[in-house]
Amino acid sequence: MISVFDAETRLSIAARASADGKEVKATLEAVKSLDLKRCVVTADALHCHPKMAKAVRGRGGHYALKLKANNGPLHALAVTAFEKADARGRGAFADTSSSGHDRSERCRGDIIPVGKEANFLGLVAFGRIVNERRKARRGDDGGSLCRLVQAAGAAKVDRDRPRALERRE
Repeated sequence: MISVFDAETRLSIAARASADGKEVKATLEAVKSLDLKRCVVTADALHCHPKMAKAVRGRGGHYALKLKANNGPLHALAVTAFEKADARGRGAFADTSSSGHDRSERCRGDIIPVGKEANFLGLVAFGRIVNERRKARRGDDGGSLCRLVQAAGAAKVDRDRPRALERRE
């Protein structure tokens, strides 16, 4: 069973069940039933594939999809693109830090444009978010890295204008 959630109204606007347990198939059916004009569809890495991009763009929407290493060629392209950007000294476009509750946290994010070599419908940018957490007492450090792919219109790529990253609890 999958559900499509509207963040603005905080309501489920579509749901689908798949008799054979295939979440991707059920999600594609739900997406194809919606008018997505002026909407940004977000989804986890399971849905970062050309069929999802085509379905979202076909319904007039944009997307921001999580990208993981199991999406081989696209992930490798993102890693290479960020390595090149880092080598040129193009650092994070947004950087926030906070401390409290016996820990300090830092969140950095940047977006880089993507050329046609990605061969992924509507893809215009890769985003990278790096979270670091340090616990004051135990010395237990943690962190995570998240890569995203973004469709045209989902986010304007503007490295000269910093944007704030918000942490919502």
